[in-house]
Formats: sequence, structure tokens, C-alpha cells
Amino acid sequence: MKRIITLTLILIGLTSTYAHAERYYYFDHLRSTDGLPSNTIYCAMQDQSGFMWIGTRDGLCRYDGQSFLRISEISPVHKMNCTTLDVTEDISGKIWFCSQNGVGYYDPFTDEAGTMNLPENNIPVKIEADSKGNVWVAARDLFRYDTLRSGRHTYTFGEAKPTMITEDSLGNIWVLTDDGAVYTYDRLKNIFNRQQLDEKIRTIEATQGSSLLAGTEDGRVLLINCINMNGLEIFSSEGRREIRCLKEGEYGEFWIGTDKGLFIRRHNHDYNGEAYHDEATPASISADLITSIDKDRDGNIWIGTYYTGLNIWKNKADEMAIYFPNPSENSINGKIVRSICPDEEGNIWFCTEDGWLSCLEPKEHKVSNYEIIKDMNMHDIVMDGDRMWICSYGNGLFLFDLISKKVVKHYDLPDKFITTGIKTSSETILIGTRIGLYKHDRETDSFVLIPDTAGDYIHTLYQDSRDILWIGTYGNGLYCINKDGKILARHTLDNGLTSKYITSFFEDSRHRMWVTTEGGGVCVTPDEYHIDNLSFDVITREDGLASDITCAAVEDNDGTIWVSTTNGITTISGSDLKITGQFNGGNEVTGYQYSYGAVCYGQNGLLYFGNTDGMISLVPSKVKNNESNLPLYITSIEARSASTVTVLKNEGKSVMTSTDIKVKHKDASTIYISFVTPEFTTQNPIYGYRLRKGKKEMLRGITGDNSVLLTGLRAGKYDFSVATVGNPSPEDSRTINLTILPHPMLSRTACVIYLLICIAAMSALFYLLELRRKGERARQYAKLVNSKEKEIYNAKINFFTNITHEIRTPLTLIKMPLDKIIASKRYTPESEKDLRTMQANTDRLLSLTNQILDMRKMERNEMKLSFINEDLCAIVHKAIRLFEQMAQEQHITMNISIPENPVMIMCAKDSVLTIISNLLSNAVKYGKDRINIIVGHADEGMTATVRVESNGEIIPDSEKEKIFQIFFQREGAAKEGQGTGLGLPYARNLANMHNGKLYLDSNVQDMNSFILELPVKQAEEVNIEAPEPAHKPVERENVEYDNSRHTVLIVEDSAEMREYLADDLSEEYNIRTATNGAEALDLIKAEKIDLVVSDIMMPIMDGCELCNTIKSDSDLSHIPVILLTAVVGTETRIETLEVGADGYIEKPFPIELLRSNISNLFKNKEISYRQFMNKPLTHYSSVTANKVDQEYMDKVHDFIMKHIAETDLNIENLTTQLGTSKSSLYRKLKANTGLSINEYIRICRLKQAAELLSSQKYKINEVAFMTGFSSPSYFATCFQKQFNITPSEFVKNLGQ
Repeated sequence: MKRIITLTLILIGLTSTYAHAERYYYFDHLRSTDGLPSNTIYCAMQDQSGFMWIGTRDGLCRYDGQSFLRISEISPVHKMNCTTLDVTEDISGKIWFCSQNGVGYYDPFTDEAGTMNLPENNIPVKIEADSKGNVWVAARDLFRYDTLRSGRHTYTFGEAKPTMITEDSLGNIWVLTDDGAVYTYDRLKNIFNRQQLDEKIRTIEATQGSSLLAGTEDGRVLLINCINMNGLEIFSSEGRREIRCLKEGEYGEFWIGTDKGLFIRRHNHDYNGEAYHDEATPASISADLITSIDKDRDGNIWIGTYYTGLNIWKNKADEMAIYFPNPSENSINGKIVRSICPDEEGNIWFCTEDGWLSCLEPKEHKVSNYEIIKDMNMHDIVMDGDRMWICSYGNGLFLFDLISKKVVKHYDLPDKFITTGIKTSSETILIGTRIGLYKHDRETDSFVLIPDTAGDYIHTLYQDSRDILWIGTYGNGLYCINKDGKILARHTLDNGLTSKYITSFFEDSRHRMWVTTEGGGVCVTPDEYHIDNLSFDVITREDGLASDITCAAVEDNDGTIWVSTTNGITTISGSDLKITGQFNGGNEVTGYQYSYGAVCYGQNGLLYFGNTDGMISLVPSKVKNNESNLPLYITSIEARSASTVTVLKNEGKSVMTSTDIKVKHKDASTIYISFVTPEFTTQNPIYGYRLRKGKKEMLRGITGDNSVLLTGLRAGKYDFSVATVGNPSPEDSRTINLTILPHPMLSRTACVIYLLICIAAMSALFYLLELRRKGERARQYAKLVNSKEKEIYNAKINFFTNITHEIRTPLTLIKMPLDKIIASKRYTPESEKDLRTMQANTDRLLSLTNQILDMRKMERNEMKLSFINEDLCAIVHKAIRLFEQMAQEQHITMNISIPENPVMIMCAKDSVLTIISNLLSNAVKYGKDRINIIVGHADEGMTATVRVESNGEIIPDSEKEKIFQIFFQREGAAKEGQGTGLGLPYARNLANMHNGKLYLDSNVQDMNSFILELPVKQAEEVNIEAPEPAHKPVERENVEYDNSRHTVLIVEDSAEMREYLADDLSEEYNIRTATNGAEALDLIKAEKIDLVVSDIMMPIMDGCELCNTIKSDSDLSHIPVILLTAVVGTETRIETLEVGADGYIEKPFPIELLRSNISNLFKNKEISYRQFMNKPLTHYSSVTANKVDQEYMDKVHDFIMKHIAETDLNIENLTTQLGTSKSSLYRKLKANTGLSINEYIRICRLKQAAELLSSQKYKINEVAFMTGFSSPSYFATCFQKQFNITPSEFVKNLGQ
């Protein structure tokens, strides 16, 4: 339940004569919505531990300031917990209460509960425990129960019935009867004597002195002297009100509850007070019909009503005051107090966001209100001598005269939304806006923008003792400016600053800066900090702060820092920055949400805080003194599981008094411990807790909550301690010893049983060994059978795999021409259907071969799936469309239940489509006349399901798993045709790779119901980009051998495949063919070949060996190689990379894919050629493709560079030095650079010249001769022709 936290409203006097003014009373409320069993209250009482016991129409409950607990939840008291009329506590601490069903008691120290037996027809109405150990019960007769001697005594009053009982300060017992008479008890004679009174009394209550409060029948209240029985009238309603209850608050202050309001009278004072219910004032008393009045030890008054719950008046007038709009003439008018500032006379000025400027005169308790503009939003006020600057958010800046109490000038700044202001030590006025900081020029009486702050939302300003101006922004951190206007530091989210939104600054007595933030707690600089190397310590909610949205900070005279937040006020020790307490100043009137920057240190050490419903002032020393002597109790220790809650305590004790608790192993997984300090004032205690096992600390923490959860405790002894932070009293801490018992399986009894079991096991071992020998032969035989079956399976799958590899090449020859014919539409309309049938069956055959290969890859863990977010419903719809026509043709009805909203899952879309298509195919093939398709969720939405049901021949239980075995086929199940035995095993493997399941539901008896379960989320999410479309096929033309075209060598042992590829590629390239690698190698050495396309699997020399040979030969390594293969797998792919292949294509493939690979290899070569030739500083290494070519070109280049200055450097020199033929050299240079030998020598000279010129160490004519040119003019001509720039322009551009 939300903690009820309150604040006492002190008097706001109507005139300067505060002591004689009428007091207004405001209350906190507790209702059934807060946890009260009922809103009808009959009584309230505080026990010696500090808990409040409240009697309601729905029973008795205990309240600890945090929550309500019915007595029936603590300990069942037979049927006594019904309407509770009165409650009391005896000298031993037992709680006694009377209800319509009799008298009951509860011992909070032992959890013992019971009842007191009364004679028949005696319904108790009042109960009172006296100081002598007696419990008095008023029923038809009066009963005294001696708790010390366990005796019961009965007293009668003739025809009258006792109605009320009270004990005065002298120990005298007073009894009121229903005829208005008052009796006193004579302990010596054990009799009651009637007192002579001239009044008919209806209610009595003893006071703190030797007096008796008595309410008369005619609505008056008398103060009766208990010695001489003289009465003094202190209240009269002139017969218009019924006196229902009485209570003395402070000494001499009497609270009078009537049926028409609450009244307060002081004896010997002319002070009076009263409280009525006011619908317009939420904090007024909740009803005028008062049923009970009680007082706790802090002086708080608890007032019960008949239908509207409990009211609490907090006795905190000496600690704090509240200022808020109320019906009194001396009330403030505004609610949202945004800025507070004292003037030179000690008055407190504050402005509100709802249009009011107010002045509080603390000595006179007088408030004056001024309205500048109706509903004007004021954010800050700045004192300037006898003037005050008012910063409005939306109406600009105002200058207010404190003497005339009028606005004397209005300023229109470029931004009318003024957020804050400050008067610096140099008498300068600075004004913050949403667009920057403005400085006031007193000579021109105008404001000038400070350039360095332009664009910043200035939220708060502060000047420290070093004259450094701290500027807090809203969204851009903070920065510091010295008095000369220089920015010294700027911080956003670095150096410990936890938020970019600054709400206020404060410098404490240690010269530390406190920075309150929105969302980042409070940041504090070290004691000695450097502004140019700023760092912060951070205090947040995890440290015990009331909220991470902090509003303002201020220091009291003791060095304690008070930080206001949007959830109350936290006190922090100035010495060690430890949180010492929580203070929720406010109640239902002002709430707990404080305003940014609204804080003020007033005269006499008073602290003022503004919040969203008014303002409070407090006396720090008295508030902090109230924190001590708050006892702490452990109220609940529970072992919790998913289904049970077990209360843990000592036998014969309550939880509060239990110290050594044993916990069974089964109850130790989660232990919940709750604790509380019964507190009903303004404090919100913070608790520190610790768990130790021996000397080892297992857990430590600080919490503002009232509970701790201990999990995963192993067997052993633990000490759990909890204490109220900041309170040194021994009563403020509690320690319990927890002993976690070992698992029953590890107990001593269990160990004895284990020993007996071992003996029995040893005895049985010899017998089992004999049985084992007999069973060994059977196992060996079974192993042999299993091995043979596995061998047959592997042989079968290997056979199919090898056949599949062989099929893929002829399948490619079928598919490529067929796809080409259909794409080009070169067929007659009559043949289209046949062609489409051929294409569909070719694709089906390809699908079967892929499934076989995929099954093999799945077994070897070589197949991987990539998951993306897909709509399962869309996938199922697509699969259904594939089989709708087939189902209609076979007169099968498809019942579809698919959600309208998408069912998103992480999956490989094609694989899921394959699974569902397989299930639908089987359903159509084996079904009778009905198919059900259902898409849904399971496991609370974590799993998506697809159910496919058909009503064909029911699969027997013996085959429900066999159907998922590869090659298994049911005899005679299909309507026509026969399956392959691959579909379901393949589908299940795909489901498993999705971390899902595919199975036949055994719970459905009348249909074959297959269920696919797929997880909604996968461990990895992979985004897959769609492949770029292949290039369109080039139209074929009849072309003769042309030296201007590239020559492609096709190496393929299949004649059909070889001829098809040659025929298709001859449209663009010169084609040469070979049947194996050895033949191809001879052809490469004999002719100029620009590119090789080779199959891998060939006789004599395969494709990988051919590629390796080419790439290892320096004369051939420049030739690109593309490998084709029908063997699909990771090993094959790795092998092609290792031998240096430039391309890799799996069969079957579209011819466009091969064309694109060949075209791209040639285009990339041409691009590198052009870049090498046209860029002066491009190195020759940019055109080499492999290591062998690089080494070859290094030798050529090194030789040319050594002889670069020689004008007669020619081909003969180069071939002699390299030991190669002219043709080989020419072919190698042409392949790697696109240049002839002479062209390459010349371009090497020019590139070397460019490098020399770029060094800027040589002149152009020097470089010409250094690089072997006959003259500078010839050099310049060649340079410009090659690079399209003259040497002089090249040199000139180097400096740009």
C-alpha cells in the first residue's frame, strides 16, 4: 500500500496576533482503498511497540505506517474478528478487543490468540485494560478479568447497563451507565460508588491530570475535578450536537467529537478550533459524524468516522509549516511555487507558475499576494536592492518595486520565455532564456546577448564563492564562466555528470558544488576541485535517494544537505555523502513533488521548499531530532514458492520476537523478509541490511522499501541484520539467525540408509555379473545388426548422393536450354504446355537432388540457415495456393484457420515453405476428402504452430515415428504414385535446424494431425539482402574467330555440356575447348588464352589440379579460372579457394550467371589497366591479381628501374636479364598491364619521372635525363600525351 506520509499544518494567522487567531486543521485520510478493512471506524489504539490497532465494521487490523494487516491474517481468533467496537492493551502487551461475537485477545509476542467467555446475553460494547493488570468489559453487566491471577469478577448496576470505562491518572476506574450516572471503583471494598452529579452524562474520558472529561445529554462538555467532582463547562453546543467522543491532546487541549463536526478547546486559553467536512478542501476532515478519537505517543490525533474512514491530524507544528491556497483570508493564492527568495528585511518572497507573487512575513505570520498578470507563468525572481526582477515564461521580464509593491517597467527581450536570473557579485543582472544568456546594461537599461551562450536553453544560474558563474542548461549540460566572461569548462555526460538537464546549483560550506539534475540524481564535486578538470561523485536512487529527478539542494546549520526531489526530500551527510534520512514534507494538501530550484535558507535556520501545491518551511534540527528512537521490527519472514507461502518463526513466538529460525531445504530457495519502523509523522526511514555466513558477508544494501528477498541460500548458518540508517539507537536494529537445513537426502538417517543400500548392492553385484555375461552375447548380436543396418543406410545414401552428383550435369544441360527457350518465348502455343510440364518436372528433379544433398549436409552439420523476421501466415497462404487446384481436382475440402494479424517469426522463409508444402503435399496425396490447416501460438506466445490434418487412412502408432525415417514408405497408402521416402525426414531436419519440432499428434485419433512448432525468436537474427538480378542474356550472333575479342577455353569432359557452353559463349568470345585438364594445359601453352572455364570432376587431370598448375606457373598465372562443379559442399568450396580459382559455380546454373562472371573478370582487368596507365603515381602492383604475377612483375620492374636512365634500354636487354622469350614476356606484360613491352618501358620511365617530380627535389629537364629521355621537349610531349597534363602543370598542382 502506498505509504501515507504527512505534515502538520501550522497556524497561518489571520492577523499579526498569531496566538489569538483561529487555527485551521487539515488531515490525512486512510480509507478502504488504502487497505482499511472498512470505512466505518469504531476505535483506535497504539500499542507499546508503536503499531496502531484500528477497530472497524469488518474487524480489527494493525497499521504500521506502511500497510494494514488484519488480525485474522496474523492469527485466527475463532469467529471474533467481526465488527470490532473497542480495543485495548494490557500491561503485558496483549491486545484485547470486543466485538459482536464476544471478547478476544492476541499476544503479539507469541502469536497466541484466544477468547474470554462471558455469560449468555452479554454483548460487550467497551473494553479497558487498567494499570493493575485488569481487563474491564462493559456488557449487560460489568466484568473484571484479572490477567495476573486469571480470575473473573462481575459487577451490576441495578437496571442500568455500563456503557463506558476509563482510568484516570491516579489509577481510579470510572464507569458510565446508560442512565447517565457515573461510578468510581473502590479497590479495597471491590465495589462501585455512584458520584453525585447534577448532569446526565453520555460520554466520559480521563485526562492527563486529575480531571475527567464528560459529555452531557444536552450537548455540553464538562471538565470535572476527580477529587471534589466540581465541573467546569468548556464547550456548549446549546443542544444542537451530540457529544460522541472526547480526548485530551496536548496538556489542556481537548478534542470533542460530535455528530456535526470536530471541536478543539483549550482550558484557560481563549483559543478555539473546529473542523468540518468541506468538499472543496480535500484535506478537510472526511465527515462531520465523529465515532472515535485517539492519540498516539507523538501527539498525533486519530479520528474515526462512520462511513469515510480514518483521519489523522499530525502534531508537527513545531517542526514545519505549510503554505497553500485555503479558505482563510491569510492564505497564499498560487499553487505551483517555482522560486523563493528572501529580501533584506527577512521577508520571504515567492512566485508561482499560476500567476501570483507572494510575500511571507515570518514574524507576523502574514501573507500578501500580488497579481502581475492573470495566470502569468513566473519562473524566477531576483532581488536587486529595493527592486525585484520577475522572470516570466511567455510574458517577458518585469521590474517590481518592493516599496510601492508595483511593477515599474516591462522588458521585451528577443525571447519572451524567461527561465531564470541572477544578480552577480559585480551587481550585474543576468537573465536566462531559451535561446541564451542576456546581460543588463545599466547605462542604457537594455539587455545584450552573451555570444558564447547563443542557442542554449538556460535553465538555472549560480555564482560560487570564487565568482565563477555556473550555467545549467536544459538539454546541453553545464558550463562555467569567470567574471571576465571566459568559458572555463563545459560538460555534458562526461566526468561523472549523469544528465544533460540541469535543475539547480548549490555551494556548501566545504565549497563543493552540488548539481541537481533531471533523471541523473545529484552530482557533487570533490572537496578540492579544479574547474578545468571537473569531476563529480553521483548520488542516485540506488544509494537511497528519494528520486533521480532532483530539484534543489540547501545546507542547514549542522552541515546536512537537504535535497528536494519529485518524491520527497532526502537528507545527506555533508561529511561522507551518506544518505541519513527521507523526509516527505507535505500531505494530501501539498503532495511530495517539489519544484526545480525552489529552495531558500531563511532566518533562524528555517528552510523553505516550493512544490507543485504550495510551499513548506521546516526547522531542520527538530525534524532530525524526531528521527531518533524509532524502534525497528521484523514483521514477516516467509518462504515463498510458486504455489505456497510458509511463515517462518520460532515455536511459541511471533515473527517479531523470533531470533533463531530453522529453514527446511525445500523452503530455502526464496525467503522474503519484511521489516518496519512504525512511524506516522513526516519521516520515511531508510534501511540498511546485511547477510553474513560466518565471517563472510554475502549481501549488503540500502533500501527505502520495507522488504528484502533472499534467494539461493545453501545449507548453513546465516545472520541477517537490518537497521534504520542514521539512527544510533539499539532499538533501531534487528538481527535474526537463519539455519538452512541440508537436503533430507544428505541427513544422518539418509547416510545410514545409503550404507545399507551399498551392502545390498554389493550382494546383488555378483548376481548381476552373472546376468551380464548372458546379456553380453545378446548385446553383441544387436550391435552387429545395428552396424549392418547403418552400413546399408550409408551405402544407400552414398549411392543416391553420387548418383545425384552425376545427374546434376545432364540436368544442367536440360534446364539451361529449356529455361532459355521459355524466356525467349521461341515456341508455338501448342507446345507451351509441354514445355511448362518439362520445366516443372525438371525443377522437381532438381528439388529432389537438392534434398538428397541437403540431407547429407545436415548429417555432416555442413548446412546452415539464416533467419530473418517473416510472417508465418503469409508463408502458409503461399503454400496453400500451390495445392488449392490439386485439392479441388481431387474433391478435397480445405478448412483454413489463419489469424488476420501477422504471426511474425525468425525463420528461413524458403525452408519453412518447404516444410509446409511437404505436409500439404502428403495431405492431398494421402487424404480422403478433408484437410484442416490451423495457425496459432503456444507457450504463452513464444512458439508459433502450424497444424495440418487430413482424414485419410490413419497412420498406426507403430509407424508414427518411422515415417520420419529416411527412405521409409508406407505400403498402399497413396491414392496414386509412390513417394520417395525423403519428404518427411527432410522436413523434420529443417524444423530441427529452426530449433523447432515436427511430429504427428497422438492425441488426435480420427485424423492424421501433423504439428509444426517454430520458436518466435532465434538465438541469432541475420539480415539477408536480396541478390542482385543476373545480367540479361546477350543475343547470339554468328561470329568468326576475331583477334579483337577475348579467347575463352572451356574444359569439360561431358561433350553435350562442353558443346552447349561453347555454342552459347561464342556469341561474345573466341572459344577453345578441351576434354580434360591435361589437354587444356597443352592448349594454353600453345595458344593465347584469356580465361579458362573448367569442370572440376574430369579424368586424367581434374579442374582443381588444372587451376593449381595454371596459378603456380609464372607464365600462365595471369589467366583467370572459373570452376564448375556438381559436387555441392563446403569442402569443395574451400578446395577451389585454396587452388586460387577466380570463380566458383555450382551445377545446375543459369547460363546468365556464367556470362556475368566472365564479363566481370574482363571488365575489372580493363579498369585496372586504365587506372595504371592514366594515373601518374599509380603503382604497377594495382594490376597484378596473385602472388606469382606479383613476383614476376617485381623482377621486370626492378630491372627497368636499375636501367631507367639508359636511353638504349630495349626488349633484348630485358628478355636476356629475365631469362625468358620475347613472346612469353609480351604475353605476360599484356595480360597484367594491357601494354606491349616498349609501351611498358616508356610508361615506367614516365611514372618514375612523376615520382621524382613529386619529391620537388629536381627540375623538369633533370628528371627527363634521369629517366632516359633524349630531350626535355620529347619528355614533355610524352608526359602530356600519357597523363593529359604537362610536367610543369603537374608540379604546380602538387602544391594545391
